[in-house]
This record gives sequence, structure tokens and C-alpha cells, in this order.
Amino acid sequence: MRNFSLLFAAINILLLSVSCTKEEDETPQKNTLTLSGTFETVVQGYSIYDFLSSEPYLSFGPQNIQNDEGMGCTVGEDGKFSVELPKGETYNCLITGGSFTYIKFSSVDGNFLTVPADAPDEFSMGKLEFTSSRIFVAENPLPWLTEGVIDTKNNNPPVISEITMKEERKYDESDNYIGSFLKFELAVSDDLTSNRRLSYLWVLENSSNNVSLHYDEPLTKTFGGHEEYAYTDANPYSGKITVVAIDSLGGDSKISLEF
Repeated sequence: MRNFSLLFAAINILLLSVSCTKEEDETPQKNTLTLSGTFETVVQGYSIYDFLSSEPYLSFGPQNIQNDEGMGCTVGEDGKFSVELPKGETYNCLITGGSFTYIKFSSVDGNFLTVPADAPDEFSMGKLEFTSSRIFVAENPLPWLTEGVIDTKNNNPPVISEITMKEERKYDESDNYIGSFLKFELAVSDDLTSNRRLSYLWVLENSSNNVSLHYDEPLTKTFGGHEEYAYTDANPYSGKITVVAIDSLGGDSKISLEF
């Protein structure tokens, strides 16, 4: 009788254990996806925020939900963000303010994000690379994508082989020297993009305090093309120009020239 009681107790414990496991397995998934990541805000040691006019704001506009409260956030200087997105919806992703545009989730869908009903409860896209068109592409592609997957991990950075400077001296009507135009030009190549699709951050270190990247006002940092001009007054000048080349998958490299 005692052995029978022990056996009965053991069976009850086993059934209880199975029951608990079954209940845990049947716990329903969340009906939202927590999407997170970190925008690249520093490229080759230079803060992108130094080139922006205002702080960017990330927003996800759903196609079928009227109330989009909470589906967006300000992108701080640390670049981190996290948003809660209801599953089963398609969103239009935009970055307003500053000079950014959107996150490109795939080469097929662009800035449109469809979150399937069976999406995971949480997903981190990792680092979002800043690209030549000021669009961001993610280090970790969305796990449900079957086409248009963007590969940033195997992208080789552009190669800047040379930077040159030419000076054009300016004179007034009395033939007095009044300053110079300095033309900087790059020789750049890239594995995946043509020169027309590269963009550049130009950074001027003006040790003589009389050189500017703008004709009428002091300017030391700007977005530009593979050519850029600086302007001096009639005083002796010196400085250093640094250029960061960025391609369409976020690859980047830099070169400097002292003058």
C-alpha cells in the first residue's frame, strides 16, 4: 500500500510538471514588435550632428492605424532608438529634421516596413550605417526578409588615392591681392558604387583663422561632392582639409591635406 501511494504521488507530480510546461509553451506572443538599433552618428571620428541643422526625429507611419502615438522617437547623439510596432502592419519610415531621410530596410521595399503577424517580439537591427544618400542601412537585416536583403558586412570602403589643391589668386582693379580661391579635388574609387554615388564630409582646420568653406561667412564643415572650394582673405593662410568619403552601403574612408 505504501509503495502504491508513492507511485500515485510521483504520477501526480509528473502530470503537474507536464501541465505547467504545456501552459508555458502556449503563452501567446506579444502583438507588438520592439524594434531597436543604433544610428551611426560618428563617421571617421566626426559627428554627423555637426553637419545638421536640427535634431532628427524617427517616425513610423502605419497605413491602417489612425492613432500612431508612440511610434516614433527623437534620435539622440548616442544614436540609440527603440519603438513598439503592432504586428501585421505596414509602416512608412521617415526621419524628419536634420538632413537624414529614412531607414532602407531592403532594396525592394525601400523605406516601407511590413511587420508580419508572426514576427519576433523583439529585434535589434544593430548598427545603422550612414550612407552617401543620407539613408541608413542596417547591420542586421530583418529576419523575415526573403529578397532584397542588404549586406553591409561584406562591403569594402571606398579608396581615396589622392587629394590635390589648386590656388587661384584674386586681385582688385588696382592689382592689389585680395585673397584666393582654393580648389580641392579628390581621386576616389569604390567597389560597389560609381563616383557619382559617393558623398563627402569636408572638414577644415583653419590654423590661420582666415580660410572658410563659404565665400561670405566662416564655415569649417560641410557635405559636398568630390570637389570643394575654400576662400581666403589677403593675409597669409594655412590649414588642413580632411575629407571623408561615404558610399551607398555605409563604407567610409578619409584623407587629409595640409596647406
